[in-house]
Amino acid sequence: MNRFTADFSSSTASTPNVQSKTRQYGRNVTPDLASTTPLAPPPSQVFGSSGFVGGSGVSKLRFTQNARDLPSQPQPNRFGLSTLSQETYEDDDQQDYTEDMMEDDMEDDQYTRYIQSQGLGQSALAPLPAQSLIKFSTINPPQTFTKSSRRSSARLHQFSTLPYKGSETAVPNMARDLRRRIAQADLNNDPDFIVVQTEEVLRNVQEDTQSADAELSDVILADSAKALERIWEGSETDRRKRKDEDLSIGPGHGATPFEQARFLAVLILRLYNASKVTSDEDGAMSIPQILLDWLNDYHMTIAHSYGEVFATKPNPTAHDLFWDVIEAVIARGKFREAIQRLGEADFSYAQIDTPQGIVQANYNGSELQAIQTAVYRLREILNTSPSEESNDWRIDGPDWAAYRRDVASALEELKELSDDHDDSELMEAERQEHLHRDGRSLPYDVFERLQTIYSILLGSFTEVKTVSNDWLEASILLTVWWNGTPENKVSQWSFDVSRAHNQTQSEEAGLQSYLKRLKESFLAVTDPSQKDSWTLPSGSQLELALGLVLQGDMRSALAMIQTYSLCVTSALAELGSWSGWLSTNAVPDGLDKDDLMVLTNGASDTAITKDEILELYAHELFQKTHLEVSRNTVIEGWEVAISVISRCDNHALASRTVQQFIDELTVNTPDRAQRLITLCGELGMREESQKVSEQFGDHLVNTSSDYGTALLCYARSQAEGKVQKLIELLNSYCLVQSKAYPSESEIDEALSRLVSNPRQALAGIAEADPQAVETLQFYLVGYACLRRYYTARDNSSASSKVNQKKTAAKALVAAINSAADSIYGGLYDPSRQQAIQVDGLLTLLGEATALTAEHNDGIRNFTSEQLYALLAAIEDLQTVSDRVYAVAEDCFNAALRHYHGSLPPSPHAMLKKSISSGTNSNFSFSMMGSEMLAQSSESLGGKSLGSAVMVDGLKNTNMDKDGTQRGWDWRSNFRDQDTTAADVLRYLRRNIAQELSIASLEEGV
Repeated sequence: MNRFTADFSSSTASTPNVQSKTRQYGRNVTPDLASTTPLAPPPSQVFGSSGFVGGSGVSKLRFTQNARDLPSQPQPNRFGLSTLSQETYEDDDQQDYTEDMMEDDMEDDQYTRYIQSQGLGQSALAPLPAQSLIKFSTINPPQTFTKSSRRSSARLHQFSTLPYKGSETAVPNMARDLRRRIAQADLNNDPDFIVVQTEEVLRNVQEDTQSADAELSDVILADSAKALERIWEGSETDRRKRKDEDLSIGPGHGATPFEQARFLAVLILRLYNASKVTSDEDGAMSIPQILLDWLNDYHMTIAHSYGEVFATKPNPTAHDLFWDVIEAVIARGKFREAIQRLGEADFSYAQIDTPQGIVQANYNGSELQAIQTAVYRLREILNTSPSEESNDWRIDGPDWAAYRRDVASALEELKELSDDHDDSELMEAERQEHLHRDGRSLPYDVFERLQTIYSILLGSFTEVKTVSNDWLEASILLTVWWNGTPENKVSQWSFDVSRAHNQTQSEEAGLQSYLKRLKESFLAVTDPSQKDSWTLPSGSQLELALGLVLQGDMRSALAMIQTYSLCVTSALAELGSWSGWLSTNAVPDGLDKDDLMVLTNGASDTAITKDEILELYAHELFQKTHLEVSRNTVIEGWEVAISVISRCDNHALASRTVQQFIDELTVNTPDRAQRLITLCGELGMREESQKVSEQFGDHLVNTSSDYGTALLCYARSQAEGKVQKLIELLNSYCLVQSKAYPSESEIDEALSRLVSNPRQALAGIAEADPQAVETLQFYLVGYACLRRYYTARDNSSASSKVNQKKTAAKALVAAINSAADSIYGGLYDPSRQQAIQVDGLLTLLGEATALTAEHNDGIRNFTSEQLYALLAAIEDLQTVSDRVYAVAEDCFNAALRHYHGSLPPSPHAMLKKSISSGTNSNFSFSMMGSEMLAQSSESLGGKSLGSAVMVDGLKNTNMDKDGTQRGWDWRSNFRDQDTTAADVLRYLRRNIAQELSIASLEEGV
């Protein structure tokens, strides 16, 4: 990207200031002009010969007569058009300026009312005298707003009218044909850090605008547009420099696809978003200023010529492109540089283009004096522009309207200086033969150049087009120098009303008016029916895309930009959708793409919707393994992909795509699972977050013993059934093996925290998902109770065996009460939730047999209340339905078989079977018992185990085969393999009765 700046450091000393008055349109402070040309025009008496004395010895020269008071004749210029007062166009619908001069007094009255509606009276239109630091002479007296000047103002309104309008379908048709032949872009065009930083900006915009009002949203969007431009441009040192002599449209030959996309994107962002107020500015930028800044930043075609011309010795006027560069500088709004360069110009060295070639002009005497006077006047006009005085680039505003009237007056004065140019044939002869005669006024070639400059300031189509190097410059400059008056008087009246009543509507109407003018300017300069118009190459992606932008067909333009960069296109689509300048055209919920094709039959297939852009971009990101943000930081592609697709307008599409990503993504590490769950949660995709959590929980229980993390995953996914099944499985393995499972040496950290301090362990998800915490806490109570019993039983470091057993008895009775909670008077209530399933009740009662006084030297471990609780549980179990009793008996038999050598099946296999049996069904001990029975039968060739063999093998030991040292084992009292559950209950009843009898005697009951 080329930036064009002028070095002011080489300016010579300024001529001392002279006190005078001049017309002001803003601030009354104007910088001094550094110049080698005298600030005041030289008197005629110093020109006694053909040259200067000393080269610069000049003093003041005053105009002897006001140019407005002199009659003027229409003069043809070098473009075949008359001067300002007589300019006409070929458009049949356009009224001739002469007809405007003959309008009746009714129009005068209408104009007066228009001025009043703008809040402007006679005094507002007439400039106030003010002191200027530049000390120009007062050449013209204050202007009186007369009927004649009103007619002149009407002519000024029509001065920037476009003579014709081109076809609106030519560029879209070429773009559509080319788009079909272009391969789709991929992420290789977009640097990784650009993708990540762009996504961060868009995520922040989405979050910040959700709760912001319309005004604040505009500020946020404008700030984000500037942030994206900074990210895409990178640093000045890293930005690829374009060759000075490269005058092509775009970033130049050899530019990367991303640079091509950035070239287009920055124009769009500035045009549609930079016109909004940002958080670090006092006000919004005007469209002319935005367009000029972009043109000077990204399409500075005069940079090479500028440097070449003003490096010319002995003076830049000796270069044949001097006036071309001056015209271009002024057309690009660089008034300060033009003022400085014109002040340094010495026209005694000027050259002129003749049929014989470039020759020395040899300006001298009165001709040189007239040139200096005319150039001085131009510098004064440029210096008093609103852009110089108050940095006001609202060219459609009242200050610029008054300024254009001064420009028109200066143009009339220019014709006074060239009063000998009445005869067009004489002018042509002078131009062709390069005639110079003493006593003549301003030379025609200089007059022609100055007239062009004034006409540019007035927005003349022909002059602006002539100084433009290509259709892009012409389109932008015709928009910049537009006076803001629509050709349609109804549109103007509507705009005036909106400006008078609502400033916000006025700004929006102004933006739309400029966008319309930009479109019409583009169509005019590329009109294929005109011989002198520019033609866009049908094979140039960039120029066709740029043409679509200027024409306002943003959806088709995005389709072309998408062939360069998916990242840039996605960002533009989102900002455009949020800002309102891009229609979403999203597929309504409940419809698919086929339905939309029917609804939009006949629409342009070049256009593309925001959701289509995001969907394609997300799929490309998902296929990318990782994005390298920095040397030590990488982000997986799926993270950015899910973040992008979540912002689709069609929520069904977003959910469906995220679900597809989740199904294809292998979630096999806690870190990836946590990031995926967190991301979905942050994006408000609750169902997707829950599914990810559940799937990772399944992965853990099937491939590891990390049950604590699995429980947390199931709880966060609100899979209550799986939480219940997993805890039931853990309870079952504890009961069958008569020990804590997993053991203290094997338990995972998450499960250990859940059991020892569940409140602290669940604090991380309590606020985000209280229901998940409630579900998990309920089932954890029973499991924790069992573990406390087995931990107390096997605590070899206990100081007192009596206290150890009483602690164990208390935990055991709590577990039994929980298991029997669903049975009331022999009736089983399956709807009642239990912390410990009823299936383990019989086995728990078996555990109680080891704590009776008979096996503890007559020492009672149960209190009377605990004994009654045990007796109630026995009564309920023996009177419950046969089905419930049978399941409890399966668990009891499995525990005895384990004692006699049968090992339970793999927890992973049992959990898989349990889950596959249905989410609403509880874990069944019959499955575990049958598995253990099958293993025992296979080990002995299908024969049952004899009691004598097993009794001898485990006689008088509580040491398990896996090395577990128990404090006691209830099963050692029932070594006979023919022992039944009824035997155990009968034994327990008898011991409870004895202990209650003893307790009654001891307590005196």
